Amino acid sequence: MSERFAKLYDLPYLRVESSDTSILHALDTAQQLYVTQQENARQQEQLQIQLERYQNILDYTHDAIIAIDENGRISTTNQIAEQMLRPAQPPFAGRPIEEVLPNTHLTSVLQTGEAEIGQMMNIHGTLVSTNRVPIRVGGQVKGVVATFQDIKTLQTAERNIRIKLHEKGLVAKYRFSDILGQSPAILEAKRLSENFADSQFTVMLYGETGTGKEMFAQSIHNASPRRDGPFVAINCTALNRNLLESELFGYADSSFTGARRGGKAGLFETAHGGTIFLDEIGELPLEFQAPLLRVLQEKEVRRVGDDTVIPVDIRIIGATNRDLLHLVEEGRFRRDLYYRLNVLSVLVPPLRERGDDYLEIARAIYDRVMPQRSADEKSAFFRVLGRCRSYAWPGNVRELTNTVERVSLLLHRGSPEEEVFQSLKMNLWRTAESAPAARERTTDPATDKSDVLEALRRSGGNASRAAKDLGISRSTLYRRLKQDP
Repeated sequence: MSERFAKLYDLPYLRVESSDTSILHALDTAQQLYVTQQENARQQEQLQIQLERYQNILDYTHDAIIAIDENGRISTTNQIAEQMLRPAQPPFAGRPIEEVLPNTHLTSVLQTGEAEIGQMMNIHGTLVSTNRVPIRVGGQVKGVVATFQDIKTLQTAERNIRIKLHEKGLVAKYRFSDILGQSPAILEAKRLSENFADSQFTVMLYGETGTGKEMFAQSIHNASPRRDGPFVAINCTALNRNLLESELFGYADSSFTGARRGGKAGLFETAHGGTIFLDEIGELPLEFQAPLLRVLQEKEVRRVGDDTVIPVDIRIIGATNRDLLHLVEEGRFRRDLYYRLNVLSVLVPPLRERGDDYLEIARAIYDRVMPQRSADEKSAFFRVLGRCRSYAWPGNVRELTNTVERVSLLLHRGSPEEEVFQSLKMNLWRTAESAPAARERTTDPATDKSDVLEALRRSGGNASRAAKDLGISRSTLYRRLKQDP
């Protein structure tokens, strides 16, 4: 067909006859070209997606990002960096970094090839934290990337984290105004605690079970500069001994079978910026006392299975119903830990040494558990409780709470007042017979100053052992010593 038209119009031509092989080759080549074009188009699309992804990362990260090339000229900036670079006028790309933002030290990293992490610098009056990292290609430094974080933004983020912790219940509820009583013993304990609240030193609360040591710990926290931080309470007797270390210090990813993926922060990390309350610290196993001492001294923790040291900003309040010095002498508590904990100490007095404070506390408990009651019920309730002045309350406020609930319920159901008192008397004094602290007040053991001096001589001057031998508390032992001979 083409030959006929070439002859018709007198055009030069060359006749070529195609074989089947050449036709198949041409088709194969065309197919390869098509596949290549499709692959190029797919790669171009993937490249575009990758570029868009990187651009979104650059533009929507919270950090300002600046990259320079091997000549110290700006090659990349994100939107936050462009805002930070003002009042310099854009465009910024291609301009020397020192011309746009002096003293960034990016050119020094370009020369040394050494990364600089967590450096502080002032940019137009704003304190920022910056990381400067070299870009290496074939062993050669071809540029530097730097990130900048506003310190205030970091502090705000940390505050938000603390708020989240509060939402989880890590918050102190009680204040000093919630600690009731007007006895000299409780007023002195509150005075000391209020004076200690402003300091950053460790506080040790000593007192029998049920005296309200955690109320004091929460009150100290709420009166301290850490009041907006978390309050983490740990009962050292309630923690599983096998998991105690991981609970306190956290653990790294895959550090043991069953570990949470990604690891887990320990309670010391959780308390960062706030207060950690170690209740019944005298029960802490000896093998965990050394790591606790390290936290107190170094203010840093290391998760189980990890070699990274994490700094923590915490204040520790400890509490115990044990004589820690006696435990030290028995080798059950580290002496160095004792002196590190016992910086500031407060004795929370038992209820038997607080006079009529028990009636004021009982009134508050009664108002809470019996909001709907008649005037006659209320009068009968306080007449019954008023007849318990000679009782020692060995269970302290916890026992008083149980008593208030019992008496209020019986009176509310119509039980006669005298019958309620006799039932209460039988129950309380039966409990007192098995409580050494209660016997001390109800039976008043005949121990005078000479008995105490003799017991102290036998114990080598150890007040705890002498008090135990006499069947009295240390506070009573000291009172006997003050008596006239």
